[in-house]
Amino acid sequence: MKLGILLIPVIALAILAVPMSAADSDTEFEEITFTEGLFTFQTINDVRVAAVSYDNDHAEEVVEIPAEVEHDGVTYIVTDLVCSFNNDRIIGVKIPEHVWNIPNPGLIKEGKNIDAFIVHDDNFNLMSDNGILFDKKMSQLIAYPKAYETVSYGIPTTVTIIGESAFEGCNNLIYVDTYIDGLAEIKARAFYGCENLQYVNNIADMNTLPETVSIIDDEAFKDCPKLCTFKLPDNIKIIGADAFNGTPITTVNIPAKTVYIGEGAFGNCSQLETIVSDYNGKYTVEDNVLFEVGKDSKTLFTYPAGKKGAEYTIDDEVTSIADMAFAGTKYLKKVKLPDEAMMIPSGSFADCTSLEEIDLSRIVLIDVSAFWNCINLNTVKFSNGLTTINPYAFENCGFEEIELPSSVTYIGIYAFSDCKNLKKVTIPDYTAAEVYTNVFQGCSSLTEIDLLSSDIVLNEGALNVAVGKEQTVDIVKPKGYSIPSDAVTDELTVLSVHDLGERPYPYENLIGVAICLLILYMIFRLFRKV
Repeated sequence: MKLGILLIPVIALAILAVPMSAADSDTEFEEITFTEGLFTFQTINDVRVAAVSYDNDHAEEVVEIPAEVEHDGVTYIVTDLVCSFNNDRIIGVKIPEHVWNIPNPGLIKEGKNIDAFIVHDDNFNLMSDNGILFDKKMSQLIAYPKAYETVSYGIPTTVTIIGESAFEGCNNLIYVDTYIDGLAEIKARAFYGCENLQYVNNIADMNTLPETVSIIDDEAFKDCPKLCTFKLPDNIKIIGADAFNGTPITTVNIPAKTVYIGEGAFGNCSQLETIVSDYNGKYTVEDNVLFEVGKDSKTLFTYPAGKKGAEYTIDDEVTSIADMAFAGTKYLKKVKLPDEAMMIPSGSFADCTSLEEIDLSRIVLIDVSAFWNCINLNTVKFSNGLTTINPYAFENCGFEEIELPSSVTYIGIYAFSDCKNLKKVTIPDYTAAEVYTNVFQGCSSLTEIDLLSSDIVLNEGALNVAVGKEQTVDIVKPKGYSIPSDAVTDELTVLSVHDLGERPYPYENLIGVAICLLILYMIFRLFRKV
Protein backbone atom coordinates (compact mmCIF):
# COMPACT_ATOMS: atom_id res chain seq x y z
CA MET A 1 0.00 0.00 0.00
CA LYS A 2 2.80 2.40 0.93
CA LEU A 3 4.57 1.57 -2.33
CA GLY A 4 1.38 2.51 -4.24
CA ILE A 5 1.21 5.86 -2.48
CA LEU A 6 4.86 6.56 -3.27
CA LEU A 7 4.26 5.77 -6.93
CA ILE A 8 1.46 8.35 -7.32
CA PRO A 9 3.73 11.34 -8.01
CA VAL A 10 5.96 9.21 -10.25
CA ILE A 11 2.98 8.06 -12.33
CA ALA A 12 1.65 11.62 -12.50
CA LEU A 13 4.98 12.90 -13.76
CA ALA A 14 5.12 10.14 -16.32
CA ILE A 15 1.60 10.96 -17.58
CA LEU A 16 2.60 14.60 -18.04
CA ALA A 17 6.07 14.02 -19.40
CA VAL A 18 5.23 11.53 -22.15
CA PRO A 19 2.68 13.72 -23.93
CA MET A 20 5.05 16.68 -23.70
CA SER A 21 7.81 14.84 -25.52
CA ALA A 22 5.32 13.47 -28.00
CA ALA A 23 4.01 16.92 -28.68
CA ASP A 24 7.50 18.25 -29.20
CA SER A 25 8.06 15.74 -31.97
CA ASP A 26 4.59 15.96 -33.50
CA THR A 27 4.74 18.78 -35.99
CA GLU A 28 1.03 18.35 -36.80
CA PHE A 29 -0.13 19.49 -33.35
CA GLU A 30 -2.35 22.57 -33.63
CA GLU A 31 -3.01 24.84 -30.68
CA ILE A 32 -6.73 25.19 -29.88
CA THR A 33 -8.53 27.67 -27.65
CA PHE A 34 -11.99 26.84 -26.33
CA THR A 35 -14.39 27.75 -23.53
CA GLU A 36 -16.08 25.36 -21.15
CA GLY A 37 -18.16 26.76 -18.32
CA LEU A 38 -16.55 29.91 -16.89
CA PHE A 39 -13.05 28.98 -18.07
CA THR A 40 -11.26 29.42 -21.37
CA PHE A 41 -8.58 26.85 -22.11
CA GLN A 42 -5.65 26.62 -24.49
CA THR A 43 -4.13 23.32 -25.54
CA ILE A 44 -0.46 22.72 -24.71
CA ASN A 45 -0.26 19.33 -26.41
CA ASP A 46 -2.61 16.46 -27.21
CA VAL A 47 -3.60 15.85 -23.58
CA ARG A 48 -2.66 18.99 -21.61
CA VAL A 49 -4.37 22.37 -21.44
CA ALA A 50 -3.81 25.65 -19.64
CA ALA A 51 -6.69 27.54 -18.04
CA VAL A 52 -5.97 30.96 -19.56
CA SER A 53 -8.96 33.08 -18.53
CA TYR A 54 -11.95 33.11 -16.22
CA ASP A 55 -15.33 34.83 -16.58
CA ASN A 56 -15.02 37.14 -13.57
CA ASP A 57 -18.37 38.80 -14.37
CA HIS A 58 -20.10 35.58 -13.31
CA ALA A 59 -17.59 34.52 -10.66
CA GLU A 60 -18.51 32.06 -7.94
CA GLU A 61 -17.53 32.58 -4.30
CA VAL A 62 -15.18 29.61 -4.45
CA VAL A 63 -13.54 29.12 -7.83
CA GLU A 64 -13.03 25.44 -8.62
CA ILE A 65 -10.50 24.79 -11.36
CA PRO A 66 -11.51 21.58 -13.15
CA ALA A 67 -9.06 18.66 -13.06
CA GLU A 68 -10.08 17.64 -16.58
CA VAL A 69 -12.04 19.17 -19.42
CA GLU A 70 -13.59 17.61 -22.52
CA HIS A 71 -13.71 19.28 -25.93
CA ASP A 72 -14.66 17.74 -29.29
CA GLY A 73 -14.52 14.26 -27.83
CA VAL A 74 -11.03 14.70 -26.36
CA THR A 75 -10.39 14.75 -22.60
CA TYR A 76 -7.60 17.09 -21.51
CA ILE A 77 -5.80 17.34 -18.17
CA VAL A 78 -5.60 20.86 -16.73
CA THR A 79 -1.95 21.40 -15.77
CA ASP A 80 -1.32 25.15 -16.12
CA LEU A 81 -3.13 28.06 -14.51
CA VAL A 82 -2.84 31.53 -16.07
CA CYS A 83 -6.21 32.99 -15.04
CA SER A 84 -6.90 36.25 -13.29
CA PHE A 85 -9.36 35.97 -10.40
CA ASN A 86 -10.22 39.60 -9.74
CA ASN A 87 -13.88 39.69 -8.75
CA ASP A 88 -14.42 40.83 -5.16
CA ARG A 89 -17.07 38.10 -4.82
CA ILE A 90 -14.36 35.43 -4.85
CA ILE A 91 -13.24 34.28 -1.39
CA GLY A 92 -11.38 31.07 -2.26
CA VAL A 93 -9.67 29.15 -5.07
CA LYS A 94 -9.56 25.34 -5.33
CA ILE A 95 -6.62 23.87 -7.26
CA PRO A 96 -6.93 20.25 -8.53
CA GLU A 97 -4.36 17.47 -8.49
CA HIS A 98 -2.62 17.98 -11.85
CA VAL A 99 -2.20 21.79 -11.88
CA TRP A 100 1.51 22.24 -11.29
CA ASN A 101 2.49 25.37 -13.25
CA ILE A 102 1.34 28.86 -12.18
CA PRO A 103 3.65 31.20 -14.14
CA ASN A 104 2.17 34.43 -12.74
CA PRO A 105 0.87 33.88 -9.19
CA GLY A 106 -0.08 37.55 -8.92
CA LEU A 107 -3.04 36.90 -11.24
CA ILE A 108 -4.70 34.19 -9.15
CA LYS A 109 -4.66 36.37 -6.01
CA GLU A 110 -5.93 39.61 -7.53
CA GLY A 111 -9.32 39.46 -5.81
CA LYS A 112 -9.10 41.54 -2.64
CA ASN A 113 -11.44 39.17 -0.71
CA ILE A 114 -9.63 35.93 -1.47
CA ASP A 115 -8.58 34.47 1.86
CA ALA A 116 -7.64 30.88 1.00
CA PHE A 117 -6.10 28.64 -1.64
CA ILE A 118 -7.15 25.01 -1.30
CA VAL A 119 -4.98 22.41 -3.03
CA HIS A 120 -6.02 18.81 -3.72
CA ASP A 121 -4.12 16.39 -1.46
CA ASP A 122 -2.89 14.41 -4.47
CA ASN A 123 -1.26 17.39 -6.18
CA PHE A 124 2.39 16.38 -6.53
CA ASN A 125 3.79 19.92 -6.95
CA LEU A 126 1.66 22.29 -4.85
CA MET A 127 0.17 22.40 -1.36
CA SER A 128 -1.61 24.85 0.91
CA ASP A 129 -0.94 25.56 4.56
CA ASN A 130 -3.78 27.39 6.32
CA GLY A 131 -4.88 28.78 2.96
CA ILE A 132 -1.41 29.96 1.89
CA LEU A 133 -0.06 28.48 -1.33
CA PHE A 134 3.37 26.75 -1.35
CA ASP A 135 5.25 24.28 -3.50
CA LYS A 136 5.06 20.69 -2.24
CA LYS A 137 8.27 20.91 -0.20
CA MET A 138 7.27 24.30 1.26
CA SER A 139 10.54 25.68 -0.06
CA GLN A 140 8.78 28.44 -2.02
CA LEU A 141 5.96 30.60 -0.72
CA ILE A 142 3.86 31.15 -3.86
CA ALA A 143 0.78 33.16 -2.87
CA TYR A 144 -0.42 34.76 0.35
CA PRO A 145 -4.13 35.72 0.03
CA LYS A 146 -4.88 39.44 0.15
CA ALA A 147 -7.80 39.00 2.55
CA TYR A 148 -5.84 36.95 5.07
CA GLU A 149 -6.83 38.68 8.30
CA THR A 150 -3.69 38.38 10.42
CA VAL A 151 -1.50 41.47 10.79
CA SER A 152 1.65 39.43 11.38
CA TYR A 153 3.06 36.35 9.69
CA GLY A 154 6.09 34.19 10.38
CA ILE A 155 7.42 32.63 7.19
CA PRO A 156 8.08 28.89 7.70
CA THR A 157 11.72 27.91 8.22
CA THR A 158 11.59 25.59 5.18
CA VAL A 159 11.15 28.51 2.77
CA THR A 160 14.17 29.44 0.65
CA ILE A 161 12.32 31.58 -1.90
CA ILE A 162 9.57 34.15 -1.44
CA GLY A 163 7.87 33.90 -4.81
CA GLU A 164 6.89 36.49 -7.38
CA SER A 165 4.00 38.67 -6.11
CA ALA A 166 3.68 36.37 -3.08
CA PHE A 167 2.54 39.15 -0.70
CA GLU A 168 1.63 41.77 -3.30
CA GLY A 169 -1.22 44.01 -2.17
CA CYS A 170 -1.60 42.29 1.22
CA ASN A 171 -2.68 45.40 3.07
CA ASN A 172 -3.53 43.70 6.37
CA LEU A 173 0.11 42.79 6.96
CA ILE A 174 2.11 44.91 9.38
CA TYR A 175 4.75 42.44 10.59
CA VAL A 176 6.64 39.77 8.65
CA ASP A 177 9.28 37.60 10.26
CA THR A 178 11.81 35.80 8.06
CA TYR A 179 14.22 34.33 10.58
CA ILE A 180 15.27 31.63 8.16
CA ASP A 181 18.87 30.56 7.75
CA GLY A 182 18.18 29.24 4.26
CA LEU A 183 16.17 32.11 2.76
CA ALA A 184 18.02 33.00 -0.44
CA GLU A 185 15.80 35.03 -2.75
CA ILE A 186 12.93 37.50 -2.65
CA LYS A 187 11.42 37.46 -6.13
CA ALA A 188 9.91 40.29 -8.18
CA ARG A 189 7.02 42.21 -6.61
CA ALA A 190 7.06 39.93 -3.58
CA PHE A 191 5.86 42.70 -1.21
CA TYR A 192 4.78 45.24 -3.85
CA GLY A 193 2.20 47.72 -2.60
CA CYS A 194 1.83 46.37 0.94
CA GLU A 195 0.34 49.59 2.28
CA ASN A 196 0.69 48.83 5.99
CA LEU A 197 3.89 46.79 6.07
CA GLN A 198 6.20 48.37 8.64
CA TYR A 199 8.34 45.60 10.08
CA VAL A 200 10.44 42.91 8.43
CA ASN A 201 12.55 41.17 11.09
CA ASN A 202 12.57 44.43 12.98
CA ILE A 203 15.45 44.63 15.46
CA ALA A 204 15.97 47.86 17.41
CA ASP A 205 13.80 49.78 14.92
CA MET A 206 15.80 48.46 11.95
CA ASN A 207 14.27 46.13 9.37
CA THR A 208 16.67 43.38 8.31
CA LEU A 209 16.87 40.22 6.25
CA PRO A 210 18.72 36.97 7.01
CA GLU A 211 22.37 37.00 5.95
CA THR A 212 21.63 34.15 3.53
CA VAL A 213 19.58 36.41 1.25
CA SER A 214 21.55 37.22 -1.89
CA ILE A 215 18.84 38.41 -4.30
CA ILE A 216 16.14 41.05 -3.91
CA ASP A 217 14.43 41.12 -7.28
CA ASP A 218 12.64 43.87 -9.27
CA GLU A 219 10.00 45.88 -7.37
CA ALA A 220 10.25 43.52 -4.40
CA PHE A 221 9.34 46.23 -1.84
CA LYS A 222 8.12 48.93 -4.21
CA ASP A 223 5.42 51.28 -2.90
CA CYS A 224 5.45 50.10 0.70
CA PRO A 225 4.72 53.56 2.17
CA LYS A 226 5.36 52.65 5.82
CA LEU A 227 8.61 50.73 5.42
CA CYS A 228 10.91 53.39 6.87
CA THR A 229 14.13 51.49 7.62
CA PHE A 230 16.01 48.69 5.93
CA LYS A 231 19.47 47.22 6.39
CA LEU A 232 20.65 45.07 3.52
CA PRO A 233 22.42 41.83 4.46
CA ASP A 234 26.17 41.62 3.80
CA ASN A 235 25.68 38.79 1.30
CA ILE A 236 23.32 40.68 -1.00
CA LYS A 237 24.57 40.41 -4.58
CA ILE A 238 21.61 41.59 -6.66
CA ILE A 239 19.18 44.44 -5.98
CA GLY A 240 16.60 44.57 -8.77
CA ALA A 241 15.14 47.55 -10.61
CA ASP A 242 12.72 49.60 -8.49
CA ALA A 243 13.31 47.21 -5.58
CA PHE A 244 12.65 49.89 -2.94
CA ASN A 245 11.14 52.55 -5.21
CA GLY A 246 8.56 54.68 -3.43
CA THR A 247 9.40 53.59 0.12
CA PRO A 248 10.24 56.14 2.88
CA ILE A 249 13.57 54.56 3.81
CA THR A 250 16.03 57.14 5.14
CA THR A 251 19.35 55.30 4.78
CA VAL A 252 20.74 52.76 2.30
CA ASN A 253 23.81 50.59 2.78
CA ILE A 254 25.43 48.97 -0.28
CA PRO A 255 27.30 45.83 0.83
CA ALA A 256 30.71 44.97 -0.60
CA LYS A 257 29.39 41.81 -2.33
CA THR A 258 26.79 43.70 -4.38
CA VAL A 259 27.47 43.22 -8.09
CA TYR A 260 24.24 44.55 -9.61
CA ILE A 261 21.75 47.29 -8.78
CA GLY A 262 18.82 47.82 -11.15
CA GLU A 263 17.65 51.23 -12.31
CA GLY A 264 15.38 53.05 -9.90
CA ALA A 265 16.16 50.63 -7.07
CA PHE A 266 16.09 53.57 -4.64
CA GLY A 267 14.19 56.06 -6.81
CA ASN A 268 11.34 58.15 -5.41
CA CYS A 269 12.41 57.38 -1.84
CA SER A 270 11.33 60.78 -0.58
CA GLN A 271 13.00 60.49 2.84
CA LEU A 272 16.29 59.03 1.61
CA GLU A 273 19.18 61.27 2.66
CA THR A 274 22.10 58.96 3.26
CA ILE A 275 23.74 56.29 1.09
CA VAL A 276 26.79 54.43 2.37
CA SER A 277 28.82 51.84 0.50
CA ASP A 278 31.47 49.26 1.23
CA TYR A 279 33.37 50.04 -1.98
CA ASN A 280 33.72 46.92 -4.09
CA GLY A 281 35.19 48.36 -7.29
CA LYS A 282 31.80 48.79 -8.97
CA TYR A 283 29.69 51.01 -6.70
CA THR A 284 30.95 54.00 -4.81
CA VAL A 285 29.39 56.88 -2.87
CA GLU A 286 30.47 60.52 -3.03
CA ASP A 287 28.67 63.10 -0.92
CA ASN A 288 25.79 60.63 -0.39
CA VAL A 289 25.37 60.19 -4.15
CA LEU A 290 25.70 56.66 -5.52
CA PHE A 291 27.85 56.06 -8.63
CA GLU A 292 28.52 52.99 -10.75
CA VAL A 293 32.13 52.90 -11.93
CA GLY A 294 33.46 51.01 -14.93
CA LYS A 295 36.84 50.85 -16.61
CA ASP A 296 36.18 53.92 -18.75
CA SER A 297 32.85 55.07 -17.37
CA LYS A 298 31.19 56.64 -14.37
CA THR A 299 27.41 56.67 -14.05
CA LEU A 300 25.47 58.78 -11.59
CA PHE A 301 23.18 56.08 -10.32
CA THR A 302 21.12 57.53 -7.46
CA TYR A 303 20.81 61.01 -6.06
CA PRO A 304 18.92 60.64 -2.75
CA ALA A 305 15.47 62.20 -3.07
CA GLY A 306 15.63 63.61 0.45
CA LYS A 307 19.12 65.08 0.15
CA LYS A 308 19.20 68.75 1.17
CA GLY A 309 20.46 71.40 -1.26
CA ALA A 310 18.88 73.53 -3.99
CA GLU A 311 21.64 73.13 -6.61
CA TYR A 312 23.81 70.26 -7.76
CA THR A 313 26.65 70.18 -10.27
CA ILE A 314 27.40 66.81 -11.82
CA ASP A 315 31.13 66.24 -12.08
CA ASP A 316 32.53 66.24 -15.62
CA GLU A 317 34.02 62.78 -14.92
CA VAL A 318 30.46 61.42 -15.07
CA THR A 319 29.84 59.87 -18.47
CA SER A 320 26.14 59.05 -18.06
CA ILE A 321 23.09 59.33 -15.83
CA ALA A 322 21.04 56.26 -14.93
CA ASP A 323 17.30 55.94 -15.45
CA MET A 324 15.42 57.37 -12.45
CA ALA A 325 18.68 58.77 -11.00
CA PHE A 326 17.10 61.98 -9.64
CA ALA A 327 13.48 60.75 -9.50
CA GLY A 328 11.41 62.29 -6.75
CA THR A 329 14.02 64.72 -5.39
CA LYS A 330 12.34 67.27 -3.12
CA TYR A 331 14.82 70.12 -2.80
CA LEU A 332 16.73 70.46 -6.07
CA LYS A 333 15.92 73.63 -8.03
CA LYS A 334 18.79 73.61 -10.50
CA VAL A 335 21.08 70.89 -11.90
CA LYS A 336 24.18 71.45 -14.01
CA LEU A 337 24.88 68.55 -16.35
CA PRO A 338 28.39 67.34 -17.24
CA ASP A 339 29.88 68.61 -20.49
CA GLU A 340 29.86 65.15 -22.08
CA ALA A 341 26.17 64.41 -21.39
CA MET A 342 24.23 63.97 -24.64
CA MET A 343 21.05 62.26 -23.47
CA ILE A 344 18.58 62.49 -20.61
CA PRO A 345 17.53 58.91 -19.76
CA SER A 346 14.05 57.63 -19.00
CA GLY A 347 12.54 59.06 -15.84
CA SER A 348 15.86 60.47 -14.69
CA PHE A 349 14.30 63.70 -13.33
CA ALA A 350 10.72 62.46 -13.00
CA ASP A 351 8.68 64.00 -10.20
CA CYS A 352 11.38 66.52 -9.21
CA THR A 353 8.74 68.95 -8.03
CA SER A 354 11.15 71.73 -6.97
CA LEU A 355 13.24 71.72 -10.16
CA GLU A 356 12.99 75.13 -11.85
CA GLU A 357 15.67 75.25 -14.53
CA ILE A 358 18.06 73.05 -16.44
CA ASP A 359 20.50 73.61 -19.29
CA LEU A 360 20.05 71.00 -22.03
CA SER A 361 22.23 72.83 -24.55
CA ARG A 362 24.29 69.71 -25.35
CA ILE A 363 21.48 67.16 -25.21
CA VAL A 364 20.38 65.40 -28.41
CA LEU A 365 17.81 62.98 -26.95
CA ILE A 366 15.31 63.36 -24.10
CA ASP A 367 13.87 59.98 -23.17
CA VAL A 368 10.48 58.78 -21.92
CA SER A 369 9.10 60.68 -18.88
CA ALA A 370 12.51 62.29 -18.31
CA PHE A 371 10.97 65.38 -16.65
CA TRP A 372 7.51 64.00 -15.88
CA ASN A 373 5.65 66.00 -13.23
CA CYS A 374 8.35 68.64 -12.76
CA ILE A 375 5.59 71.10 -11.96
CA ASN A 376 7.90 74.09 -11.37
CA LEU A 377 10.22 73.53 -14.33
CA ASN A 378 9.80 76.69 -16.40
CA THR A 379 13.27 77.43 -17.80
CA VAL A 380 14.93 75.01 -20.22
CA LYS A 381 17.69 75.78 -22.68
CA PHE A 382 17.37 73.37 -25.59
CA SER A 383 20.28 72.22 -27.73
CA ASN A 384 20.49 73.23 -31.38
CA GLY A 385 21.31 69.57 -31.99
CA LEU A 386 18.27 68.14 -30.15
CA THR A 387 16.56 65.57 -32.37
CA THR A 388 14.30 63.44 -30.17
CA ILE A 389 11.72 64.23 -27.49
CA ASN A 390 10.25 60.91 -26.43
CA PRO A 391 6.74 60.28 -25.04
CA TYR A 392 5.71 62.00 -21.79
CA ALA A 393 9.12 63.71 -21.61
CA PHE A 394 7.78 67.00 -20.17
CA GLU A 395 4.30 65.97 -19.08
CA ASN A 396 2.87 68.25 -16.37
CA CYS A 397 5.74 70.74 -16.31
CA GLY A 398 5.54 74.46 -15.54
CA PHE A 399 6.41 76.09 -18.91
CA GLU A 400 4.62 79.22 -20.07
CA GLU A 401 6.24 79.28 -23.51
CA ILE A 402 8.24 76.76 -25.55
CA GLU A 403 10.41 77.39 -28.61
CA LEU A 404 11.89 74.20 -29.96
CA PRO A 405 15.08 74.07 -32.04
CA SER A 406 14.75 73.38 -35.77
CA SER A 407 16.88 70.24 -35.33
CA VAL A 408 13.99 68.32 -33.72
CA THR A 409 12.77 65.40 -35.84
CA TYR A 410 10.55 63.48 -33.38
CA ILE A 411 8.05 64.61 -30.72
CA GLY A 412 6.43 61.60 -29.03
CA ILE A 413 2.92 61.15 -27.67
CA TYR A 414 1.98 63.32 -24.66
CA ALA A 415 5.46 64.89 -24.71
CA PHE A 416 4.17 68.22 -23.31
CA SER A 417 0.71 67.17 -22.14
CA ASP A 418 -0.92 68.67 -19.02
CA CYS A 419 1.45 71.66 -18.93
CA LYS A 420 -1.26 73.84 -17.44
CA ASN A 421 0.70 77.13 -17.67
CA LEU A 422 1.76 76.71 -21.30
CA LYS A 423 0.39 79.53 -23.49
CA LYS A 424 2.45 79.46 -26.68
CA VAL A 425 4.49 76.90 -28.65
CA THR A 426 6.81 77.72 -31.55
CA ILE A 427 8.22 75.13 -33.94
CA PRO A 428 10.53 77.17 -36.22
CA ASP A 429 11.20 77.19 -39.93
CA TYR A 430 13.27 74.36 -41.46
CA THR A 431 11.98 71.90 -38.82
CA ALA A 432 11.25 68.43 -40.21
CA ALA A 433 9.65 67.15 -37.00
CA GLU A 434 7.11 64.34 -36.85
CA VAL A 435 4.56 65.25 -34.18
CA TYR A 436 2.62 62.37 -32.62
CA THR A 437 -0.73 62.04 -30.84
CA ASN A 438 -1.84 64.27 -27.94
CA VAL A 439 1.50 66.06 -27.59
CA PHE A 440 -0.22 69.10 -26.02
CA GLN A 441 -3.38 67.50 -24.66
CA GLY A 442 -4.48 69.00 -21.34
CA CYS A 443 -2.50 72.25 -21.82
CA SER A 444 -5.51 74.28 -20.70
CA SER A 445 -3.87 77.74 -21.15
CA LEU A 446 -2.51 77.07 -24.63
CA THR A 447 -3.85 79.59 -27.13
CA GLU A 448 -1.21 79.69 -29.90
CA ILE A 449 0.90 77.16 -31.79
CA ASP A 450 3.22 78.54 -34.46
CA LEU A 451 4.09 75.84 -36.99
CA LEU A 452 6.54 77.83 -39.09
CA SER A 453 7.93 75.01 -41.23
CA SER A 454 6.34 73.36 -44.24
CA ASP A 455 8.17 70.11 -43.40
CA ILE A 456 6.33 69.39 -40.14
CA VAL A 457 4.43 66.07 -40.19
CA LEU A 458 1.31 66.06 -37.99
CA ASN A 459 0.10 62.58 -37.09
CA GLU A 460 -3.46 61.69 -36.15
CA GLY A 461 -4.52 63.65 -33.07
CA ALA A 462 -1.27 65.65 -32.97
CA LEU A 463 -3.09 68.92 -32.22
CA ASN A 464 -5.58 67.59 -29.66
CA VAL A 465 -5.46 70.05 -26.78
CA ALA A 466 -8.78 70.37 -24.96
CA VAL A 467 -9.88 68.24 -22.02
CA GLY A 468 -13.31 68.63 -20.44
CA LYS A 469 -14.30 71.87 -22.15
CA GLU A 470 -14.00 73.54 -25.57
CA GLN A 471 -10.68 75.28 -26.25
CA THR A 472 -9.72 77.42 -29.24
CA VAL A 473 -6.10 77.44 -30.39
CA ASP A 474 -4.67 79.82 -33.02
CA ILE A 475 -2.47 77.97 -35.50
CA VAL A 476 0.02 79.98 -37.56
CA LYS A 477 1.42 78.13 -40.56
CA PRO A 478 3.29 78.85 -43.81
CA LYS A 479 1.23 79.64 -46.91
CA GLY A 480 0.55 76.50 -48.88
CA TYR A 481 0.96 74.17 -45.91
CA SER A 482 -2.22 72.24 -45.05
CA ILE A 483 -3.19 71.06 -41.58
CA PRO A 484 -4.32 67.41 -41.95
CA SER A 485 -8.01 66.87 -41.23
CA ASP A 486 -7.21 64.25 -38.60
CA ALA A 487 -4.68 66.43 -36.72
CA VAL A 488 -7.57 67.01 -34.28
CA THR A 489 -9.59 63.93 -33.37
CA ASP A 490 -11.49 65.21 -30.32
CA GLU A 491 -14.64 67.32 -30.38
CA LEU A 492 -13.51 70.03 -27.96
CA THR A 493 -10.35 71.36 -29.64
CA VAL A 494 -11.13 74.16 -32.12
CA LEU A 495 -8.38 75.35 -34.46
CA SER A 496 -8.30 78.90 -35.78
CA VAL A 497 -5.84 78.57 -38.66
CA HIS A 498 -3.93 81.53 -40.12
CA ASP A 499 -1.26 81.78 -42.79
CA LEU A 500 1.85 83.73 -41.93
CA GLY A 501 1.03 87.44 -42.45
CA GLU A 502 -2.76 87.01 -42.49
CA ARG A 503 -3.54 88.27 -39.04
CA PRO A 504 -4.39 92.02 -38.61
CA TYR A 505 -1.28 94.14 -38.46
CA PRO A 506 1.23 91.44 -37.67
CA TYR A 507 4.66 92.62 -36.64
CA GLU A 508 6.24 91.20 -39.76
CA ASN A 509 4.04 93.54 -41.90
CA LEU A 510 4.69 96.80 -40.04
CA ILE A 511 7.17 97.96 -42.68
CA GLY A 512 4.69 97.16 -45.42
CA VAL A 513 1.95 99.06 -43.61
CA ALA A 514 4.26 102.08 -43.15
CA ILE A 515 5.12 102.08 -46.87
CA CYS A 516 1.43 101.92 -47.83
CA LEU A 517 0.63 104.85 -45.54
CA LEU A 518 3.50 106.86 -47.02
CA ILE A 519 2.26 106.21 -50.57
CA LEU A 520 -1.29 107.22 -49.61
CA TYR A 521 0.06 110.42 -48.03
CA MET A 522 2.03 111.27 -51.17
CA ILE A 523 -1.01 110.65 -53.37
CA PHE A 524 -3.07 112.89 -51.08
CA ARG A 525 -0.47 115.70 -51.34
CA LEU A 526 -0.34 115.32 -55.11
CA PHE A 527 -4.11 115.71 -55.48
CA ARG A 528 -4.08 118.80 -53.25
CA LYS A 529 -1.54 120.46 -55.55
CA VAL A 530 -3.68 119.69 -58.54
